[in-house]
Amino acid sequence: MANNPFKSKRFTFSSIDKIALDPEKGAYNDIGWWAKLYLDIEPFPWQQYFYHYGTQLNPATGQFEVTCKDKLVTAGIRVGKSKGISLCFAHYGMYHPAARLLNTSISSEQAKIVYHNMMEIFSHPHLKHWVEHVEKSPYPLIRLVNGTEYWFRSVGYEADLIRGFEFDWINIDEAAYISSKNTVDTLKGRLLGINPTTRLPRAGIFTMLTSPKGKSGWLYERWRLGDPRFSGANPSRYLSLRVRTTENPLLDQKILQEIMEGYTDRMIQQELLGEFLDDTSAEFALEDIMFCCSEDHGEVRALSEEIRLWQNRQGNKKSVRATLGFVAQESTSLDIDHYELEPKAGRQYLASWDLGKKATKAGRNATVGMVWDITELPWKMVAYRYETGSSYLGAMGWIEQWHLKYSSRGTSCYTVIDASGKGDVLNEVIEAENRIQVDGIVYSNQLKPNLITSGKLAIERSLVRFPMLRRMVDQLSIYTQVDKDIPQDIVMAFCQAMHKARELTGVASPGDSTGISPVYRRQGVGMSSFTSRYAERRRASIHIRSGRAG
Repeated sequence: MANNPFKSKRFTFSSIDKIALDPEKGAYNDIGWWAKLYLDIEPFPWQQYFYHYGTQLNPATGQFEVTCKDKLVTAGIRVGKSKGISLCFAHYGMYHPAARLLNTSISSEQAKIVYHNMMEIFSHPHLKHWVEHVEKSPYPLIRLVNGTEYWFRSVGYEADLIRGFEFDWINIDEAAYISSKNTVDTLKGRLLGINPTTRLPRAGIFTMLTSPKGKSGWLYERWRLGDPRFSGANPSRYLSLRVRTTENPLLDQKILQEIMEGYTDRMIQQELLGEFLDDTSAEFALEDIMFCCSEDHGEVRALSEEIRLWQNRQGNKKSVRATLGFVAQESTSLDIDHYELEPKAGRQYLASWDLGKKATKAGRNATVGMVWDITELPWKMVAYRYETGSSYLGAMGWIEQWHLKYSSRGTSCYTVIDASGKGDVLNEVIEAENRIQVDGIVYSNQLKPNLITSGKLAIERSLVRFPMLRRMVDQLSIYTQVDKDIPQDIVMAFCQAMHKARELTGVASPGDSTGISPVYRRQGVGMSSFTSRYAERRRASIHIRSGRAG
């Protein structure tokens, strides 16, 4: 295969293979020794505990057997979740010929993290000869010389991409973002069957590694089954393991301290200590959030497919990139940060912008834009942008581009922006130059709670549909009334959109779909002579700083 770093050749045991595979003194039940032999590394203690938990010697057969086959790890950031499962997969595959292992997640890009880790592992000189074949499409696959295969795929809609196949071991990466328990049940059903090569039953191992969310939904219920503190727990059958960020001995403590300084206590509990949080103080219930972006809904599936096609049309342009967010790079590096679907004739659109300049280490102060199709319920998010380090002129260009784009082809678009702080500058410049009509919102102690309430009602009443955006889910799920140190750029862009959408359409109560107006009239923003002169001076200042004086 072209660009395949591995060459198929006759397999010959190396001196290390002979030691590692020795039935008496080998590394079958010691992943630590195996990693030292082949890779000269030492797995973290939690990785070894996770892998070997529930493995016992069967006196009758003299073989080690896995008795605990359902394992869940909830962890803080930077603990080595993906690295850990990659090592475990590599070890298991070498000792179990003709096995089939699957790493899956909410997106194919997330699933590929383990693929890239395993490619690195098997590129090591001591392991390279174990690889027979590698495929990159239609999905990544690695096949060993002993017949073991590693698959890496997204779950799709209720695991529809996995149906029809059997596996010995399935791992879900970032399981908290899977909203439907049906998906999990379908995946577990793929562990049943007989290996056609060995004629033995499939091993039936099911693992999940994830950052935790709130104490609601199927994931928390699964956690209780492996936590001895809860009645009904069965630790012999289920493992529930919590790993704290501080348990990574390689993490730079200075960097960790800097991150913690920008975190609230709740963020530290969830993102660093790996704890499930009570939902009582959160404004948006996680279960309600996940319902709105669940692919159980046809609208969400359609949005996801359109976004995939949009990304394909971008060619080599990056639609995802590493951006330091409040849950740090491990959790956001593969999130979607930009998409914009084409406007459709006769639709009514609403664009909303929360403006920032440079994101902090806690993820605050980014520029966020989103466009909603509010023609009928549920309202659908057809465009989204998350930008850090944006300039005044860059933000103004994005605002104008979307306003004009979604006002074309027989459509209409209403644009609302945060006119506090930096938004005040852009609002005045846009108005002074009569470029487009925008509605600038100046936040106040009285207005902001009303905006939040509008967003909360939209989520609670399932008035909206949006694709699975991890930053959006994360920010909404941790937002509280006391929000001084909480990332809220996406929250505010969403809430001001919902506030204006309810005003424009007349939707104010559950099931109030009949209240949507067939058309709406955009209101111009009036300006006093003083406001015009002030905006002109601010505009001149911006042009001078950008080298466009005159």
